[in-house]
Amino acid sequence: VRYVFKTKRNEFINATSLKEVETSITEGYRQLTDLVVRTGVRRMVHETMDMLLSMTDEIRLRSVSNTLDLDYLGRCQEIVRKNLVDLIALHAHMGNDKDSIFFHLSVRLGKLNMGAL
Repeated sequence: VRYVFKTKRNEFINATSLKEVETSITEGYRQLTDLVVRTGVRRMVHETMDMLLSMTDEIRLRSVSNTLDLDYLGRCQEIVRKNLVDLIALHAHMGNDKDSIFFHLSVRLGKLNMGAL
């Protein structure tokens, strides 16, 4: 965010026409919007991964205490499938940028055999 504001401030100072200022404002707005989208999506991905880890811990605890049942496993499976579909859709929307968290997640999740989604 600081980088965007700093570069756009320098562009304002060095602008020689109103068109350059308008272009700088438009580009700055686009860059800030992209940052907000990426931040929100990353937060969602991290929340999803935390939820999956918590679910794994719960399954482990129920297994050890002999309280694990098929209903709970079925609910967990549906949640995992829904989240997998959401992450794959985000990856498809965000593209195949090698630096993207969605690229790495989709590669890792794509190796899982989840059956028919």
